[in-house]
Amino acid sequence: MGENELLMHDYRHYSDFRRYVDRHCRSYGCTLEEALQNFIVREVRKYYEEERRLKTNGSLTVCLGCGA
Repeated sequence: MGENELLMHDYRHYSDFRRYVDRHCRSYGCTLEEALQNFIVREVRKYYEEERRLKTNGSLTVCLGCGA
């Protein structure tokens, strides 16, 4: 599955990502297709994907850059 297909799949199946994309579209007045081509939206999808992966396998992650 290519990146565009993954973006659309996640938009259809994951409400957290869908809410983000819909908010992005309203804020910037763009279409769904335009939003899914946006670099930030693509990075947010990766973030949500990682969050789901961590929840699935129970791993913890450490933020090395946040000072926590």
